[in-house]
Amino acid sequence: MKTNLWVIYIPGLGDAHVTGQRLAVCTWRLWGVHAEAFQMSWADDELWERKLGRLLTRIDKLTAQGKVVALVGSSAGASAAINAHALCRGQLL
Repeated sequence: MKTNLWVIYIPGLGDAHVTGQRLAVCTWRLWGVHAEAFQMSWADDELWERKLGRLLTRIDKLTAQGKVVALVGSSAGASAAINAHALCRGQLL
């Protein structure tokens, strides 16, 4: 099954150690879903606004390519997903 759905998975605070989560996200292709793990890099000194801006830029790039974007967040990643969704109304699934 072919789809233009693209899922962005945003891990939580331990996103420096997400090897298992990254591998799990890769298996979604078996169901025809393109997916990626998006590192927020929670532990660095980058401002929240810049972290969110990187996510928004990625969403803009995918939607410009005609992708239907859905966000999945775990723990702190869910807060990033909610904030991005609020700022991208009508742009996300």
